[in-house]
Amino acid sequence: MIIANAKRQGAVLVTNEARQADLSQTQPRNYKIPAVCKLDGVNVEAINLTELLNLKILW
Repeated sequence: MIIANAKRQGAVLVTNEARQADLSQTQPRNYKIPAVCKLDGVNVEAINLTELLNLKILW
């Protein structure tokens, strides 16, 4: 639901979930938020808190 809201609003999603390096060994129901955001048809930018704090637009 949070990913759908971010997509609808054109927002960047901030999450602390780790990125999964190899999805070929992972079942889709076990994908973490950053992996779902990168799927074809979803295309939502997902960043972590550190990346958010490094954005120049905040300062």
